[in-house]
Amino acid sequence: MRNLRTNWSNIRLTLMAGSLVLAGCGGGGGGGGADTKTSANTASTNTDSAISINTPTTLGRYETFEERIDLGGSSAVPDGVDCSAPIVNNISGVNITWRNAANNTGGQGTSSLFCIGFVAATWQIRSIPLAIGNNQIQVSGTGGSDNIIVERLRDETPPIVTSVNPAPYADNVNINRIITAGFNESMAAGTINAASFVLQDSVANGVPAFVSYSNLGRVAELNPMAPLRYLETYTATLTRDIADDRGGNRLTEDFTWQFTTGSNPDEIAPEVIAVHPEPTSACVAVDTDVRATLSERPDIASINSASFRLATGNGTAVAGALSVVAESITLSPDSNLIPGTTYRATVGETVTDLAGNALISDFSWSFEVASGGQGSWSAMTESGAPTPRQGHVAVWVDGEMFIWGGRSPSMTNSGAMYDPAIDHWREISTTDAPSPRDQPTAVWTGTGNGSQVLIWGGAFGSGTGSRYDVLTDEWRTISTTGAPTGRLNHTAIWTGTEMIVWGGQSYYAEPGLANGAAYNPVTDTWRTLSSVAAPSGRFDHSAVWNGQEMIVFGGHSVDQPSDAAAYDPNTDTWRPITTIDAPTSTAGHGAVWTGFEMIVWNSGLFSRAGRYDLAADVWAPMSELCAPPSGDDSHAVWTGTQMIVWGGKQGSLYDPANDSWQPMASFSAPGERFGYASVWTGSELIIWGGGIPFTSNLLGTGAIFRP
Repeated sequence: MRNLRTNWSNIRLTLMAGSLVLAGCGGGGGGGGADTKTSANTASTNTDSAISINTPTTLGRYETFEERIDLGGSSAVPDGVDCSAPIVNNISGVNITWRNAANNTGGQGTSSLFCIGFVAATWQIRSIPLAIGNNQIQVSGTGGSDNIIVERLRDETPPIVTSVNPAPYADNVNINRIITAGFNESMAAGTINAASFVLQDSVANGVPAFVSYSNLGRVAELNPMAPLRYLETYTATLTRDIADDRGGNRLTEDFTWQFTTGSNPDEIAPEVIAVHPEPTSACVAVDTDVRATLSERPDIASINSASFRLATGNGTAVAGALSVVAESITLSPDSNLIPGTTYRATVGETVTDLAGNALISDFSWSFEVASGGQGSWSAMTESGAPTPRQGHVAVWVDGEMFIWGGRSPSMTNSGAMYDPAIDHWREISTTDAPSPRDQPTAVWTGTGNGSQVLIWGGAFGSGTGSRYDVLTDEWRTISTTGAPTGRLNHTAIWTGTEMIVWGGQSYYAEPGLANGAAYNPVTDTWRTLSSVAAPSGRFDHSAVWNGQEMIVFGGHSVDQPSDAAAYDPNTDTWRPITTIDAPTSTAGHGAVWTGFEMIVWNSGLFSRAGRYDLAADVWAPMSELCAPPSGDDSHAVWTGTQMIVWGGKQGSLYDPANDSWQPMASFSAPGERFGYASVWTGSELIIWGGGIPFTSNLLGTGAIFRP
């Protein structure tokens, strides 16, 4: 492999718009024009290759309606640049600047150096402001300059109102209705206000209202400050002062419509129809919120610490923040609740609906906070740990956890091994490792098969993979002859002799694939799986190995898959399995094999769990009392007697022998996260990495759970 890398070192490549283009080659006695050389840590080049603009076009001229544009391209590689990492950002010696003569603006861009078997320099410039008409933009840097003319076209098409709610001439309209109008294009938010979107009653009196606009959906809202009157005809008007965002074009004329409110006042008292936690539950988490859902929207003015309250069994009030979303009222305690304590929540009879109707009487329910939960957590050392990341893979390898790939924040091909016995990390080699990627699959072949970790597929994996030798710390490329097409969100299982890859999707937002292949690491060969009676295409599904067959279940595609099947690699045959009474909406669920049945746990809201008896081909329901709360990233493992489910924040243990759940301990548990990896060691659950929800922050921390 080292000879192959040396032979390629005299080939110069340029990355353009996400593809790899051969820019020139030489060597071997003056074969013509190569200006790039690579070595272990530095690269040098002649500077006869000028700056080149490749994005958004290579033709030198481009048209757009947008106010700003991004440019990208390639540059000569300066002498002596540091090539010790696969990707180097902001290259020393490549100073990219730009100037737009049309509006006399300018600035600097960024550059990147790629050292992955070749050396190439690219540059990017973000958000160049454009004037109406021709914009001559010059990009300068190492090796020269390049020019492009970008013509910003003037949008002269007036916007159109495409929808309104209530509909024209609607009757029996609720007096608390928010009035909305949709447009066919993004609008200038500043032109949509209380003067340009107005509501009047039947005698032309204006209705005071809050007016807002969101480009998410291109919808304007008029929210009256007080309920409308019953049996009244109202006229809504969008004036011609309203303009679009791109060209400043206004409505061609005022747009008006009418609707009439209902004749029957709301005299029905609201009711409490759902609560959280469940009444009498004895497994509530210490950091739970308390929520009551009414049969209709409550009046926010009636919600306060007296009308929705929480207290201990002896009457001690619990302070917290109150919020109202739609029909639900939520109390978020200021501090954790006390384990082993019973609490009583009350929705008071002073809570009213929007028409002023109050609850008939107080509504109360009680619950108990779990006493610490089962098992214990301990933090992992951060010393020597890999860089924080998400979308990586983890497998248990003969006493150590293997971590590889993911986003950190860009895609990486680095990894590490963690020994929980001594709480120690060690870095693994990246020489000849697979290309950087996230969401690949990984399986361990076991000690009897050379102790190799097989990495395959993933985002930008292009249907490739490699074998990592745990004993020698070396990588070898997996053959691509007969391999499946590139994919992500697929599954891979190890049978004892083969890795079976199935399903997934070619790229994000693509439909699910209905094919796969089996890889033999001893012969470095692939064989295509039979498609006869195979399940329909899907991704984010589960695949479990029962010792003889691979069971494929659930997942997602264009439509929710309604079928499932089992594959026998010895006969290369599929057979269907029943989905009657099976859980539904199971994209991204967890599944484990107990030795005689498959247990499925779905992190969604509906039909979340089920037990499949392979011998009888039937599904049975399972208790959800004290089960983990709904989440988007639940992982499940089988301990030998229990299924552990951890959902990125908290978890529970399920005992199939008595169909019961027991909450996991929360003390010292890892912080909330998604995109993390988990492994079962045979006696411990290890959680590591991931990202903090609703942020771009990545985590390089983890914890070990001991049941």
